[in-house]
Amino acid sequence: MNSQENSAGWDLDYSAVGRSFPESFKAKIVADLQQGMPEYDVNQYFGNQPGIFEIYEHLALAIDSNTEKVVGIIGAKSLPFGSSSFLYLWTAMIADEYRGSALFKKLNQFFLKNVIQAIGMPKLIVAKTYNPVVYNMFRVMSSRVPSARFYPDLRVDVQSADMAALAVEIVHSLSKDLVLDVNTGVIPGGQSSVAPNFFPKMDMSSDEVTNAHFIKHVTYSDQILCVVMLQPDSEWFVKEKIIR
Repeated sequence: MNSQENSAGWDLDYSAVGRSFPESFKAKIVADLQQGMPEYDVNQYFGNQPGIFEIYEHLALAIDSNTEKVVGIIGAKSLPFGSSSFLYLWTAMIADEYRGSALFKKLNQFFLKNVIQAIGMPKLIVAKTYNPVVYNMFRVMSSRVPSARFYPDLRVDVQSADMAALAVEIVHSLSKDLVLDVNTGVIPGGQSSVAPNFFPKMDMSSDEVTNAHFIKHVTYSDQILCVVMLQPDSEWFVKEKIIR
């Protein structure tokens, strides 16, 4: 396990596949997050996905330095995709008291740094989300990285044909039961298939275009697909400017 202490009041820990967490610690993670996010059904999310801590190949936790409670989590797994794979961001949560702070950004940077050290730069990073904040995080990151491409681009009327086709293939690889509206990026029923009661409301991001799109197109049971495609010449920038 890799750790990073922070003077801002939290510690960050990363573990890879093969970790051996006692059942009591897994239960503590869930209980701490549920306590820190009382309006969200964290118990349902993890209860509907038994064995998820064994599924995660990459897991980053944020721990409050004073209370030692888990206040943030990012979990991911590499999934096969043709002759290659993509990094699937499975879980991302942050406790209410840290919303609006630097923690979520720092946790993401710490997570990606450790993933790159473990498996190298992933060519594709994928997530499904009901949360405009998560979408906007992907959008901003991809906009900063030279040569990176992002789907869906909510600032165009029609998505690029090659990225739309790639997105359809990715959704089918995740589940044959899922479908994708290629122009909006919406996966109907995507959220209800995971944890229908997890979100008490739709959190708004700092970007009005993102918020308006989610409000117009995403219902309580849906998700939007996010795909970041990184190129070989993106690696130096990510290492020097994003995760340093």
